[in-house]
Amino acid sequence: MTEPPEVWEPKQRGLVKIKSTGEVGTVIGHLWNKAQVRAIGGEIRWEVDLDDLAQPTDAERLSAQVRAVNSHDPKRSDIL
Repeated sequence: MTEPPEVWEPKQRGLVKIKSTGEVGTVIGHLWNKAQVRAIGGEIRWEVDLDDLAQPTDAERLSAQVRAVNSHDPKRSDIL
């Protein structure tokens, strides 16, 4: 018997990709069918439908982290 495919769910502090914009960010909270997502290393925040979130690829995750490091403020410790 085959196992059912693993279902991905966004997790608190997990990285997500917003399908409609291509942005990658960190989940800072969610309520009902909306998630609050913050740009990696930034103060930009989005409220997004859970259906509009996907698991980022390794390349998308790395690209977002490199962008954050390149614009790093030494006072911030939450970028990586």
